[in-house]
Order: sequence, then structure tokens, then C-alpha cells
Amino acid sequence: MTHGQGLVRHTVFNLMGTVLPLMFAVVSVPLLMHLAGAERFGFLALMWAVAGYAGLLDLGLSRTMARRVAQGSPEMPALAPAAVWQNFRRVLMIGLGVAVLLLLGWSVWGEALVRRGGIPLAEIDGAVRCVALMVPCIAATSALRGVLEGALRFGAVNLMRGGFTVAAYCVLIAIALLRPELPWLTAGVLLVRGADLLAHMLVVRKELSGWRLSASLAEVSGVWSESAWFMCSQAIVPFTMYMDRFFVGSIIGLGAVAHYSVPYELATKLLLLPLALSSALFPRFASQGSGSYELAGRTVAWVMCLPCLLLIWLGGDVLHLWVRFDAAGESTWALIALVSGVWFNSVAQVPYAWLQARGFVRVTVALHLCELPFYLVLTYLAADHFGIVAVAVAWGLRAAVDCVALLFLVRHNGGPSFTDCLPGLLGGAGVVLVGVLSSCFIVAAPFWSRWALALAVGLVATVLLWLKVLPSVVKTSVMVRLGVRGGGLG
Repeated sequence: MTHGQGLVRHTVFNLMGTVLPLMFAVVSVPLLMHLAGAERFGFLALMWAVAGYAGLLDLGLSRTMARRVAQGSPEMPALAPAAVWQNFRRVLMIGLGVAVLLLLGWSVWGEALVRRGGIPLAEIDGAVRCVALMVPCIAATSALRGVLEGALRFGAVNLMRGGFTVAAYCVLIAIALLRPELPWLTAGVLLVRGADLLAHMLVVRKELSGWRLSASLAEVSGVWSESAWFMCSQAIVPFTMYMDRFFVGSIIGLGAVAHYSVPYELATKLLLLPLALSSALFPRFASQGSGSYELAGRTVAWVMCLPCLLLIWLGGDVLHLWVRFDAAGESTWALIALVSGVWFNSVAQVPYAWLQARGFVRVTVALHLCELPFYLVLTYLAADHFGIVAVAVAWGLRAAVDCVALLFLVRHNGGPSFTDCLPGLLGGAGVVLVGVLSSCFIVAAPFWSRWALALAVGLVATVLLWLKVLPSVVKTSVMVRLGVRGGGLG
């Protein structure tokens, strides 16, 4: 398998590990809500939020160990197995400490919170204990996942990620059918999380067999020093991604949050592909330097034009059919601005992965810290004076500035030239700009004419992307999987 084919394969693995559980959740969530009831489902939703943040408790070790493992080999490792397991134990202890704090906090404020709901205190009390025990499991699993990603074991990573996520939904539905009480529901998920951790431990142990067994104190402390910067990066990026809705809720009103959050969630789902690609590129950048940087940057810039353009034109109809928002209302125009920002955010994933993989994490943290005060002021003014559309425009402008700055920082730190990606960037940005400007007329056009235009442009753009943009290795992989051995387009 060539380098390019491996990259395509790993990107597809990453997509499948995210998309398949998401599709399963679309079917499972309404069923769970019906079986367990709205209030118990609300608690489960909070549990999923806690699980999401628990992944941050790996303190940046996931990315650090991915980078170190990718830079070494069993013969000349950059990170010894002893260091991996020592760091794993530290993360596990930190997770246990957070679990204890969570239980202490519940013992103080739990009863006051239960008064606002209709679930008995004893039932929630047992469920909280299970959720607390999930925290160290999730944090430790996240740390081990970085080892496998650094070793390019994306198949195993996504098989476990997708498989155990689907298993959790299946367990929840099975328990909800028999005994839909929170302690039983959360205990079932805890068992799945524990099995997930055990599976990661076994796969990592097998992957590291044969590597040298000693680890110096300097090696272990060096990993933690580097991971501190990754932790800062992990903390800042979600803050900048989600702070806007807090301004919307506090300044405009809670009712406006839904009209902003729904288009936001819809627009940011377009990031699944570039995020999957950047995750596959990260260990390659760490071990091989520039690698596929220019090709990946140009490809993402052009490929993301099509879904962004279609969502700009048809997003209003999607919002109307999905949640009954006005097809030409504020949410539609907010969606258009957000999708424009998503295109820049998609392109930014490649230079962001390069800088972090090459050890320039401090540079990305410094950039985001510099951007943060300007973005917060701009978002506050937008929410205070104009509304959710202006807030979406502020988010898009931040994404555009961030993208350009990251590209310049790659060049400044010895990476590939900015001009190598310039034609794709300018062309892709031009297409998105045309889409935004034309939306002023298309949104007001008849429903069928919008969809006919989108279908025609989509077909033509798909052919052009296949012929002119997609790398030959991608087309070869697609044709092989379709059973085509010769001929065809391109």
C-alpha cells in the first residue's frame, strides 16, 4: 500500500468511526426518549456532556504520545512503553481525583438540583456514582488512543470508537425495555466504557510489544511538558467555538439560542471530513515533515466548496423541513455566514495539524490567545447591536483570520510555501463568496428552482472535482472498491 492510499484509507476509517455512530444515534435517541421518558433522557444527555469533557482530562497526552510514537519505531522509539504506561497511570489517577470531586460536589448541591426535576433523589444518586466512575475510564482511553493513532492503527481506533459507541446505545435500549431507571441505565454504559478501556489496553500492549522497556525520568517529564501545551490548545479551541451562544443567550435571549445553535450544529457537521483527514495527517506530519501538506490543503479547499455551496443555497429549506424555521428567516442567514466560516475552518485543519505535529503547539496557543479578546469583543458588539446573523458573521470572520494566520505561521516556521496552496485557497474562497452573494437572490426564488439549480451545479461540480481536483490515489482507491479495474472518468 502506498503512502497516499494509506492516507485515504485512514481518513475513511476516521469518517466511519464518527458517522456510523452518529447515524445510529439519530435512530436511537427518539426510542430512548420514548422508553425512558424526557426527564431521564435529559439526565443521559448531561451524562454524554460529562463524557465529552472527560476526554479532555488526558491533559494533552493523546496528541503528545501520537506525535512521539509517530516519530519513532520499535528499533529506535521516541517514546518507550514504560513511559506510555507510566503516563497512563497518571491520567487514570487524575481521572479518579476528578471523579471524587464530582461526587463531593453532588453531595453538596445535588439535592437542590433534584428539586427542579421529577426524578427521585435515590435514583439519581446511584446514577451519579456510575457517571463519576466513567470519568477515569474515558480519560485513560483517550490517552491510549493517541498511541494507536501515532502507530497508524486507525482501523483499530475507529473500530473500537464506533463499535463501543453503538454498543452503548444498544445496551441503553435493552435496559430501557426491561428496567428504565437511571442507576441501571448508567451502570450499563459504565460497563461499556470499562470494556472500551480494557480493549485499548490490550491493543496498545500488543502494539508496543518488542519496543525497548526502559524510560528515563527526563523522557517522562518531557512528555508531560509537551502535553501541557496540547492541553492549553484543547481548552482554548472549544472555548472559541462555543462562546458565541453564551453571548446570544445572555444578551439577546434564550429563545435566540435555538435559532442560532441549530444552524451552527448543521453547519459544523461539514467539518467531519477535514477533521478526519487532519487526524490521519497528524502522525505523518510528525514523522515525515511536509508530506502531503500542499496536496491536502488544495484538495480540502476545492472539495469543501461543493457541500458549503449547496448548504448555503438549500440551508433555509433544510431548516424549515427539519425544525420548521422560516426558510428566509434570521436562522437561514446565520447559517449562510456560519457555512462560510466552516469553509475557512476546514482549510485551517491542515496547517493546524502540521504545526502541532511538528512541535509548534505553543505557536497555535499563542495565536488563539491573541485572537480571543478581539473575537469576544466583536461577538459582544454583534449580539448587543445587531443579532444572531451578526454573531454568525463574527464567527466566520474569526475562522477566516485564523486560517490565513495558520498558513503564514506554517511558512514562518519552516513549512511549505504559502503560495503552493494559494490557487486552491483563492479559487475556493471565490466560489464560497459567489455562493453567499447569489444566496440573496436564490433564497427568495421558488423552491423547485433552488433545488434544480443546486442539483445541476452539484452534478457539474462533482464531475470537475473528480477530473481536476481529486488526487489519482483517491480515484484509484474509489474505483478499486467499486470493482472498476480500468477506464472510467479521469
